Amino acid sequence: MTSRTKAKTGSPSHDDVLRIDDHDRSELSSEPLHKSNVGVVDIAKMANVSAITVSRTLRNPEIVSENTRNRILEIVRQTGYVSHPHARALRTGHSSLVVAFISSMISPQYSIAMQKCSDVLAEHGYQLLIGLTSYSYLKEVSGISMLRAVKPAAVLFTGVIELESNRQALRELDVPILESWAYPKDPIDMLVGFSNYDCGRMAATYLHARGCRQVYFIGRKGGRGALRLKGFEAGAKQLGLTVKDIFLQDDVQSLYDSKNIYIRLKKKLSDDEGIFCANDILALGLHADMKGDATLRGRRPHMIGFGDLAYMSKTEPSLSVVGINSQALGNKAALMILNRLQGKKQKTTDYIPISMYEATA
Repeated sequence: MTSRTKAKTGSPSHDDVLRIDDHDRSELSSEPLHKSNVGVVDIAKMANVSAITVSRTLRNPEIVSENTRNRILEIVRQTGYVSHPHARALRTGHSSLVVAFISSMISPQYSIAMQKCSDVLAEHGYQLLIGLTSYSYLKEVSGISMLRAVKPAAVLFTGVIELESNRQALRELDVPILESWAYPKDPIDMLVGFSNYDCGRMAATYLHARGCRQVYFIGRKGGRGALRLKGFEAGAKQLGLTVKDIFLQDDVQSLYDSKNIYIRLKKKLSDDEGIFCANDILALGLHADMKGDATLRGRRPHMIGFGDLAYMSKTEPSLSVVGINSQALGNKAALMILNRLQGKKQKTTDYIPISMYEATA
């Protein structure tokens, strides 16, 4: 059974958005303190508690007794106090911000990982602040140059830093640095990664097992796309496969980026050839292109994509995928950062296993 999305015609319906009614402002003291003049110590004195109790109430209210929590929150409300993480960093030298630089906003693998990472960090009072690099060295340089002013508690990347100047700049921050989505021998500091090379080899093995003897590679031109290509070519050579053509994309911005590749690819495709699409956005786009192409009927090339297994395997019809559990990666990244911030001993490198989802015929 196939599903179809149909746009609603006519006037849009209003959403019944939840509204929380604030207390009547007349209940507050007639001359409330201005929030810029009030700090945690002031709140603590008013509530007759310690400053650490106030901090715990603001960051993890569930661990503070109800009576104490309510008393502190009422004073916070009356004074207009706002906890500002950047101000806190300037005042104490310790920030509650963890900065994440992600390669793409539209890639499901990154968004899934960062959502989980954010959830785990939030449970411990840390806020995840996200910046976008778009696989660009210039954006990476610009983002890293601003970190000294932000003073984050830690920094993580959905990738590994290639420019030495950036690697050195990050070391000089003297905060935990976590890289991911690859498995180099020499991470800057901490690493939660997997082997892109092995992903390429696994894809070649899959296509060989399906009877393919001529194969195609589609992916990004540089970075981790190049690592997957290297593994794919090595696997193909070992198995006696011929890499018939390679399609490389400089930048991937949307599902539509697959269309120009597909126009060129389908002129070459014949029965029982194989395709490894080593980018999740391109794979989803190409899968849709092939599904909607009536001229392909009778020609059934085998295709395997790359990305988050749980997300990519939900396509209709199903798509074979080599990849990882992005949620597990995000969880491990958060825990590794938290352990470092809490001074706990731990290994500095963690490996995420790669797996394959095989589509049913």
